[in-house]
Amino acid sequence: MHWACEGGHIAIVQWLMSMGASSDLHATSESGRSPLFLACLNGHLKLAKYLHILGGEEQDVRRSDNYGKTPMHVACEQGHLHVCQWLWGAGAADDISKVDVSGRTALELACEGGHLGVCEWLYSVQKINGRGRNEKQEGGGRGAAHGAFAI
Repeated sequence: MHWACEGGHIAIVQWLMSMGASSDLHATSESGRSPLFLACLNGHLKLAKYLHILGGEEQDVRRSDNYGKTPMHVACEQGHLHVCQWLWGAGAADDISKVDVSGRTALELACEGGHLGVCEWLYSVQKINGRGRNEKQEGGGRGAAHGAFAI
C-alpha cells in the first residue's frame, strides 16, 4: 500500500483494497508515515482525498511522522500548493504553525524549498510573523528568511 501511495497509483490502491488490504490503510512505515502522508508528500491530491474518505476519522490528516512533520509540513516543503490547500480545508489548518522536531514550521520548510506560491499562501491564510509562527508562539528555529537564504 505504501509503495502504491508514494507513486500515486490510485488504481493499485483500489485493487489492494478490493483484495482486503484495508488494514494497511492505517499502517505506518518505520518513519511513522501513513499512506495518506506519502500521498501528500508526493503531491497526489486525488489519492489523498480517496484515502481520507476511505479511512474516515482514523485517517488523520494531522498525524505526525517520527520527525514531527505532518502531511501539511511535507506538502509545503515539496511545494504542493494544491495539497496544502486541501489539507487546510480537511482540518489541518493548525499544522501551519506547528513545529517539527527540528523546530521548523511549514513556512520555513516552504522557504527552504524555494516554493514562493506556497509561502505566499501560508502567509495569507493565517496571521503569522516572519518566523512562520503565529503571534502566540515563541523561540525555536532560525526563521523563514534564514531558510530562504541558507547556503
